[in-house]
Amino acid sequence: MVKSRFIAPTRKIIGKDDKISVVLTCSNPGYRMKTYGSKSLFALKNGVHLIYNQIACIKRCYPNSEIIVVSGFEADNISHYRNLKVRFVENQIFEETGELEQIRLAINNMETEKMLYISGDLYFNDHSIQGLAGKESAMLIDHRNQIDSSEIGVTVVDDYITIMSYGLDSIWSNIIFFNEKELEILRQVASNRDLNKLYAFEAINKVLDKDGKIKAVSNNQSELLKVTSPKDIKKLGEKNANINF
Repeated sequence: MVKSRFIAPTRKIIGKDDKISVVLTCSNPGYRMKTYGSKSLFALKNGVHLIYNQIACIKRCYPNSEIIVVSGFEADNISHYRNLKVRFVENQIFEETGELEQIRLAINNMETEKMLYISGDLYFNDHSIQGLAGKESAMLIDHRNQIDSSEIGVTVVDDYITIMSYGLDSIWSNIIFFNEKELEILRQVASNRDLNKLYAFEAINKVLDKDGKIKAVSNNQSELLKVTSPKDIKKLGEKNANINF
C-alpha cells in the first residue's frame, strides 16, 4: 500500500462561477447519539450550530453551488435553515435505510452533474473542501490523524483509491467529489433499491469496481472532527469557527 505522503495536495481548480451540487447527509443520528438530538444542531463554541458552519464554509468556497441537505431524524428542526437558500430533502424511511438512500435522494434532486458529498456529522474548515472539486473525482484523506483510526480507511496506489475498508492506515475524511463519470456510476448503483441500506463507503467501492477513478488528495491545513460518540460533543463545543458567508 502506498503511504499517505504520496497523496497529492488539493488544488484550486473550480472557479467561483462553476456550478456544482454539494450534498450534506444529515438523516441518521447514530445509535449512540439519538438521545442528544440531531448532530447537525450541535453547537460550536460561538453558539453556532454545526450545520450553519458547514453551510457557511460551502458558500465561501463554492458560492455558486447548490446545497442539498438530506434530513430524516429531527427533519423539522433542521429545516429551520431554509432561509439560507438551501434545498432540504427528507428521507422519510431513514430508520430503515443507509447512507446510499440519502445519496439517491440527493442525486434525484440535483441540477448539476458534479457532486461534492460531505457527511452531515462532520466539522470541517474551508481548507478541507477548497479546491477539491476539479477536473476529476477526488477524495480528501485525513493524514493528520484527526479522525479516529477505527473509521473507514483507504488503500492508495499511484495517488488513486483502490478500495475502502476498516483497518487501513489512510483514513477517509468523509468528504468526496464526484465528477461526471463517477457520478453517473454512483447514480446507477443508487438506483438499485435493494442496495439502499449500504453505507457511503460501500457504494464508493462499487463505483471503483465499475472502473471509477477517484484521486486521493490531502490538505495540511484541513480541520476535521467526526461526531460519533457523546465525547465528541465536548470537542465540537471547543471549536470556534468563522461563519461569515
